[in-house]
Amino acid sequence: MKRIAIVTCKNAASVCTGASCLQAFRERNGSFKQYGSENVELIAFMQCSGCKGVKDQGPFDQGVFPKLDGDEGMQKKLDRLLKEKVDVVHLGICCWNSERELCPWMKKFILELRQRGFLVKSGTHGVDAPPIES
Repeated sequence: MKRIAIVTCKNAASVCTGASCLQAFRERNGSFKQYGSENVELIAFMQCSGCKGVKDQGPFDQGVFPKLDGDEGMQKKLDRLLKEKVDVVHLGICCWNSERELCPWMKKFILELRQRGFLVKSGTHGVDAPPIES
């Protein structure tokens, strides 16, 4: 059984319930279609720690991003994902801006996830998320 986590943008959470991500998982649509009838379990639905940039006002480079290594909350979340034996982490489409640029903080987070052995996949529901660069 694959154990899945979904990561979303804290700023986007001000206007998003997460319902589309959860529905896509439940119905095996969007990025979860790849699992077909495989037995998968949603272990975590979490947000980043947020930034001081405002997502709808332009590219992410206008924001101020916390340092991942100094972000105790995210370190605890990473540790919990390990403890829960999550196999795959899906990034919500909200982790990209309208110009399809991945959030700079999320790029750092992906590196940390991969260093800890997680497989990281792009997207959750209907909207095609750009591929994650290696």
